[in-house]
Amino acid sequence: METVVAFSVLLLVLLAVAGLTGGVLGQAATARAQSAAGGLAESVLGGLAHQPLSTLDAEVDQVVPLPPVTLAGETFARQQYLTWQAGNGPNLCQSGQPPVALQATVTVSWNHDRQHLSESSVVDPPYSPAEAGQGDLAVQIQSAQNPSEPPTQVQAIAVVVQNAQGQTVTTATPDSAGCVYLALPAGSYTVSVQSPQSPLFVDPSGQAATPPGQVSVEAGQVTQLAVPFDQAAPTTFAPAAASPPPVPGLPVTVTASGLPSGAQVVVAAGSTSEGPAPLFPFPSGYQAFFGDCSAEAPASPTGFPTSPGTDQTVDLAGLVPLDLAVSAKGAGPVSGTLTLAPPSGSGCPADQFPLGPSSLHQGAGQLDRQVLAFPATLTLVDQADGASTTVQLAWDASTEQWLVTQGGTTTPYQAGQPIPVAVG
Repeated sequence: METVVAFSVLLLVLLAVAGLTGGVLGQAATARAQSAAGGLAESVLGGLAHQPLSTLDAEVDQVVPLPPVTLAGETFARQQYLTWQAGNGPNLCQSGQPPVALQATVTVSWNHDRQHLSESSVVDPPYSPAEAGQGDLAVQIQSAQNPSEPPTQVQAIAVVVQNAQGQTVTTATPDSAGCVYLALPAGSYTVSVQSPQSPLFVDPSGQAATPPGQVSVEAGQVTQLAVPFDQAAPTTFAPAAASPPPVPGLPVTVTASGLPSGAQVVVAAGSTSEGPAPLFPFPSGYQAFFGDCSAEAPASPTGFPTSPGTDQTVDLAGLVPLDLAVSAKGAGPVSGTLTLAPPSGSGCPADQFPLGPSSLHQGAGQLDRQVLAFPATLTLVDQADGASTTVQLAWDASTEQWLVTQGGTTTPYQAGQPIPVAVG
């Protein structure tokens, strides 16, 4: 019995020692891996310091995978990341001075205990004769709310740089500060900022790609370019009153203090698009009205705010009901065209909108629509026999009446009162 007890105690002691030994060996293996990883990282950093700037510039702001290395049966994966060091500003685009060095970070990882190690160093690469004729281009992407800050998800957009021959030099991704910094041979270039399909970014004019901007890069100098480009505020416009239905294809114009032209038609007359208008999210918001000309703007356009990436629907006033009591000799149906007569000397287009068709029952039918409160010419056609009639309309805002002229006689009708129109 004493022998059995003694062997049991000895077995427990040996098991404890074995577990401790396994832990010590595992820690030793991790320490060896960390030491090897540190040496590999330092080796890469040392090699970067001797590469010319022209080679490193193509790898700035990119995660560059390096060939794996196997030491003592352990495989180490490696990657490097380079970024310019800003001078006297928050980032290179705002400092206005060429960078003096690169910040290099090398990450080494290994599998047996799923660990990684990162080391960083300042790299001051040697300049070659090719760099003597180079300058720097700094493109800063600005948000609508705060020009000193980039928009959310700025790294989703692309900055395209082309040379004077129209060839693409590079397509770059901004860093988290919204900055693209490039070393380029001195010369003339064009820069365009382009949006992905989602999320949608737009410039102040509501375009998903900025027009190419001309820039000149001089040797030894930094050319700075600020581009407002933010997530769109998709906006749908609808009549304030749902009934009767509006005439299809109504145009919509918006105004904002930041718009390049002061006013912009965001829904063209006759447009059948159901999609919202992508608006640049100006902090001051917008004003909108039905119409495609400044002379058609009402005294009090509808104001509304915008927010980057936020969909909204804006109800617009300015439409009036046009109720037609149609009679015809033929069997119909009756369809028509409403042509707006622009104010004299305004330069506004004469927009046309379809009406109907309206079915006839015993030679009569009703045609009700919301329309713009402008002078117009109404033409109705009976599809059965081709008979037609033309009526002149004018809206009197002071009395809220339609002044209807047929056969040289003008008759007033209150808004919503059926206007009798005989076809044929």
